[in-house]
Amino acid sequence: NLNYNLNNIRKFNCWTSLKDRSIIELNGSDAYKFLQVILTNDLSFFKNNPKSTLFSAILTSQGRVLSDVIIRQKQLTNQSFPQFLIECDTSNVKNILEHFTKNKLRSKITFAKTDLSTIIFI
Repeated sequence: NLNYNLNNIRKFNCWTSLKDRSIIELNGSDAYKFLQVILTNDLSFFKNNPKSTLFSAILTSQGRVLSDVIIRQKQLTNQSFPQFLIECDTSNVKNILEHFTKNKLRSKITFAKTDLSTIIFI
């Protein structure tokens, strides 16, 4: 669950409300492998830059771009597997979730659109 303290964020004078963007949360023991196959960028970037974000695109099985995305790896808590936040255009969420469902097969992952109505990026 994502909780942002908006009062703390507003102190920095570098925030904006992005109402046309949504976040999909993806986690599970196969999350890294699952994303690595369908993205245009290499997730190994997070090994040396765990607090950074990564711009990428999600590809269809035909190799066409489904959507551009910004990915952030959540800080590992008591779970040993990686968790990812995938920021995308709100109009693409349904297509992305359908694509994930088709490609999940036996992967041990869960994914869902988060319930955030306002997303803040600093």
